[in-house]
Amino acid sequence: MTNPMNRRSMLRNMLGVSSLGMASLATGLPAAFLRQPLAHAEDDEDAIDPERAQYLILSGRDNGDPFNANVPGTYDKPSIIHAADPAMAGAALSLGAVSTTAASVWSTLPQWALDRTSFIHHATKTQVHGQLVKVLQLLGDSYRGETIPSIFAKHLRSTLGTVSTTPVPVGAVNLSFDGRTLPQLKPTTLRELLVADDSPLHDLQDLRDQTLDDMHVLLRDHGNLAQRRFMNDHANARADVRELAEGATDLLAGIDDDQPSAQISAAVALIKLKLTPVVAIALPFGSDNHADAGLAKEAAEYASGVGHIAELMNLLEAQGLQDQVTFASINVFGRTLKSQGTKGRNHWSKHHVTMMIGKNVNPSVIGGLVADGDDYAASPIDSMTGMASDGGDIPYDEGLASIGKTLGAALGLPDATLDVEVLRGKVITAALAV
Repeated sequence: MTNPMNRRSMLRNMLGVSSLGMASLATGLPAAFLRQPLAHAEDDEDAIDPERAQYLILSGRDNGDPFNANVPGTYDKPSIIHAADPAMAGAALSLGAVSTTAASVWSTLPQWALDRTSFIHHATKTQVHGQLVKVLQLLGDSYRGETIPSIFAKHLRSTLGTVSTTPVPVGAVNLSFDGRTLPQLKPTTLRELLVADDSPLHDLQDLRDQTLDDMHVLLRDHGNLAQRRFMNDHANARADVRELAEGATDLLAGIDDDQPSAQISAAVALIKLKLTPVVAIALPFGSDNHADAGLAKEAAEYASGVGHIAELMNLLEAQGLQDQVTFASINVFGRTLKSQGTKGRNHWSKHHVTMMIGKNVNPSVIGGLVADGDDYAASPIDSMTGMASDGGDIPYDEGLASIGKTLGAALGLPDATLDVEVLRGKVITAALAV
């Protein structure tokens, strides 16, 4: 049994949640305001439009899953191989007004989610296990080698008002922040930290009342009207704090393992608690399937993977978070599409597909495929139309960097910020909702 002091120490070390962070969680007031309330200025404005700012749940895998093999755009060429399993059979799929063809299992996603989904064909230009961090660093195209989840989190924290800046992996996802490897927080560990009888969540209402009482006195005696107005406008009501604690506890209480469903519950709980702007999970989609007779493993994991995305979408909707959270899938590399037939798929640096689902995402299929030896590679992209184009303004070599900028834009980061943080590439405007 973890004692209360150790529990708080683990929260601080693994989530960056200090006593000030807990006060922020309890009151709803930003930690920066609680730290220096008398320094708060009325004209402080965020560069990020709060109406567009999004949390990110990122699925990332170092295995190089064949996620890219059964998405829209891979059923247009008869020579591309798919498993004989009915779930992998090509079927009509509607992404908003876009009619396309994909593995039939994709139609099991809620239609509202499909209507804000984009599949983007590009390349990661690596085919080595264990290099997901390098891919998330855009292979050197991010400023100072920072990973894009960390870039996004640093810019989103203030607008979203999260307790911590640091992304949190709750699955087997390798992430770094400011050059240091982040610890992976298992869902079962998170449940132990936050659901126990002596969980700090049970103290939130008392902590809220005490903190706000102290702030009222301080600002009454020394603050100005703008500072008092800010506190009154942003402070949680008691009912909000109770709902916050009970809602997170309900999400975590049913966790009894660290599998994808548990990771999904943990990710949504962390966002509900506003603990971090970015959570990473790991959803298998066929794994390392060099030798996969009939692509049977791929078909089974692909179907369960799509099922987990549907589970996440349904949970976000049930929690009222569907307009606040964007989901993205980025793996270290894709897999060959035809060269190995149905015996399996090899590592393939030349084609990968990033999927995004979110309020700011335009339903679309971006880019496409061109013949490359005995297989297919990603084509250049026209950023305005999203079409595959030999003369596209996003060449093959800038596809990954453009993914970084486009996902950042979908989360609400402005172009000026993205141009500083991502050194090459362009925002794919065709993938973004107006």
